[in-house]
Amino acid sequence: MAIEKISGFLQKIFGSRNERILKRHWQLVEQVNVLEEKYQQMPDTELGMVTEAFKAALDSGKKAEEILPDAFAAIREASDRHQGFRSALLDEHQFDAGQLSADERAIYDDLRSQLADGTDLHELDVPVEFNAAIRRLYPQSRPPFRFRHFDVQVIGGHVLYEGAIAEMATGEGKTLVSTLAAYLVHLAGKKVHIITVNDYLAKRDADWMAPVYNALGIRVGAIQSDMDTSGQERRDQYGCDITYGTNNEFGFDYLRDNMKTSIKQMTQGPLEYTIIDEVDSILIDEARTPLIISGPAFDDVTRYSKADYVCRELMKLQSSRKSLKSRIDNAERTIANTQGELAEAKKEKNQVKLDKLQAVIDKSFAQFESDKEKLETMVEYFEIEHDRKAVHLTHDGIGAAQDLAGIGSFFTGSNMEWPHMLEQGLRAHVVFERERIMSFRRARSSLSMSSPVD
Repeated sequence: MAIEKISGFLQKIFGSRNERILKRHWQLVEQVNVLEEKYQQMPDTELGMVTEAFKAALDSGKKAEEILPDAFAAIREASDRHQGFRSALLDEHQFDAGQLSADERAIYDDLRSQLADGTDLHELDVPVEFNAAIRRLYPQSRPPFRFRHFDVQVIGGHVLYEGAIAEMATGEGKTLVSTLAAYLVHLAGKKVHIITVNDYLAKRDADWMAPVYNALGIRVGAIQSDMDTSGQERRDQYGCDITYGTNNEFGFDYLRDNMKTSIKQMTQGPLEYTIIDEVDSILIDEARTPLIISGPAFDDVTRYSKADYVCRELMKLQSSRKSLKSRIDNAERTIANTQGELAEAKKEKNQVKLDKLQAVIDKSFAQFESDKEKLETMVEYFEIEHDRKAVHLTHDGIGAAQDLAGIGSFFTGSNMEWPHMLEQGLRAHVVFERERIMSFRRARSSLSMSSPVD
């Protein structure tokens, strides 16, 4: 009872763990909100240069946490401009231009005329006065004319950046929240992958958030299942700073890249950081289905008989070493057995027997030492692990096998399969015994037919 009272008292003073965590996140939100006006006053061109300024700051020794509030404020402003304010220029949203002042209306008409002339919506150099006008008319962040990260979404972005899970319901803006963490990780020089549950969402999210990223000088791509698995289009998407895709596409591309024989053939690039949408589905439900990929079977079946020939030749080369090793093992057993008999002879005080047994031990030990010295000078072509039923080629074994096979190095091109084939072949020859189970059955049968012994 006393412990519960103390715990309650301390919690009133310091707060619960959840309250302490949220307090730290809310402190960041306050810093971002203070910086918001600074970035609102920046023209589009100046806002587009902050990414390089942030990178330069990190290169000069600043930590990512030091520029974090500025980075979040910058991408929040880029989102509001390119997904919010500019929507007022599109007919589909039926913006009422009559709400604008004369000066603001002049800016609006000029921007509309540029659009009519073919200028892309997100390539327009929109004056900050126009942004301020939309912000005044629509103070609440509600699409289509506002698309500013809410404070709780800033917290969500910070949680993701720290490698934790941000639980959000459908419609609460997970796609927008991910831009905060992805942007900061990109500033640190890392490649970002964003995993979604299907092709449609990967393409939609990439296209949707691309204007926000592009405004800050970041390239965005999306991997689709209908792309050529080794084509230039897929390479280009992976070459972007941030790439959207599904867990299956990223997983299969990883497997395919590990089957390539040179770096130039690989498509995926560095794997440094990922943000996962629907993390429970991807890491639990989807993870139950393994990704399996296989290469084409070899048409040249003669390599197996050739590999068997190489295995038999390696066994011949190692046969003298095997015989010597067997002799050493026998000498060890003889010494051990004779020492046991010697102990019994000492009890009997039979000197003649003692002398004979000691002579056997001395002779066996001399043979053991001599053979052991010879063994150390002999080449070992493969090692056997009887307890694991495994065989491994040594460095000398690889060299001898390459000479016997006559195909050059085992570590280039299609020859890379040879070490595995040889080790499996040697395993079959030296670890397993042919018809061992059948012999055991025959022995058991003969015992059952013999007469019982009283």
